[in-house]
Amino acid sequence: MIVGNNRVTKHYPEQGRWRISKVMWKLIILSVAFLLTIGKLDLVYGAVEQGETYYVKPILPANNQGDETSYYNLLMTANTAQTLQLEIVNDTETDKTFTVETVDSRTMSDGTIGYDNQHDKDSTSHNRFTNMVSKLEPVTVKARTKKIVAMVVKTPLEEFDGIVLGGVRVTERQVDRQIGGVANVFSYVVPVKIQETKKNISNQLVFQGIDVNQTKAESLVTINLENINPSIINNMSLQINITKENSSTLLYSKVLKSLQIAPTSIFSHTISIGDVPLEAGNYQVELKGTADGLKESWQEVFTIDKKQAKRTNDVFSLTNNTYSWQNLVIIVLLIAVGVSILFWIWRWKQSNTLSKKGDKRRKNEK
Repeated sequence: MIVGNNRVTKHYPEQGRWRISKVMWKLIILSVAFLLTIGKLDLVYGAVEQGETYYVKPILPANNQGDETSYYNLLMTANTAQTLQLEIVNDTETDKTFTVETVDSRTMSDGTIGYDNQHDKDSTSHNRFTNMVSKLEPVTVKARTKKIVAMVVKTPLEEFDGIVLGGVRVTERQVDRQIGGVANVFSYVVPVKIQETKKNISNQLVFQGIDVNQTKAESLVTINLENINPSIINNMSLQINITKENSSTLLYSKVLKSLQIAPTSIFSHTISIGDVPLEAGNYQVELKGTADGLKESWQEVFTIDKKQAKRTNDVFSLTNNTYSWQNLVIIVLLIAVGVSILFWIWRWKQSNTLSKKGDKRRKNEK
């Protein structure tokens, strides 16, 4: 009889405690998974496989300017050709083939300088770096070795002032290899900066208007500023204000800082006004740009028609309702998890109390 009581007293609380904690953990896991879904947290897979390593290194010529060793900073003369050398080091255990190509500089939408050949919007196309170098062939580098790639840069017939900025991009060629559904591509870009004179070029931006676009989710206003001179504009600040026409009440205000504008390029920055309920009518964008030797301001009026206003406000209303519903679900789930934890603690204490009472009763029976 005592053995039977011992078994019940000993094992029943443990089984109950395990059963409750297992349910609780399932609830917590499901809740966290649902919260991640609600929060729309994207899991981004790395583009480079672990353990794979290669790098590139510019071999700087005698006419390279300055102390920087990570890019070419060349002082050349008109109508001359010069061979540049770039070293590709393969530190892996497998042979690798690389695509080597020249690219031009451009200003990205976040106000940084990038390197590619997507510059259709630029109104000036003279003296591009890609026009100075012939097409390069793919290069294969054996495992644990390095190889030097040579390219000939030929400057234009006429001397130019200012800067030509481009780069040499080295990309490992991939053959049906992917990580998490994302193509496993990683590139190195070595910038190439070419000058022929030391003449100082002033900074100058030209306002190229704004574009108003409507998507299913929001209204977008794109501001276009063009650097018409072959100079790099560094550490630029841009104040953006949006008001109703003939009104001083701000509907949108933002300051962009530490912008860098590439030579002879367009800076197109898009802002969303979909999170502000809009009425049909005229609006005004006011811009103030400042940098070294640059202080400009621009204004332009744009129109939101009734159809655009309705679509934007419908999305605004739907988004707010969606977030309200999501917040409610999150609160309910958090309460459920909290109650489950408290219930588990209460059962655990009850089990300990029953166990102590059983031990005390057995001692009395003895």
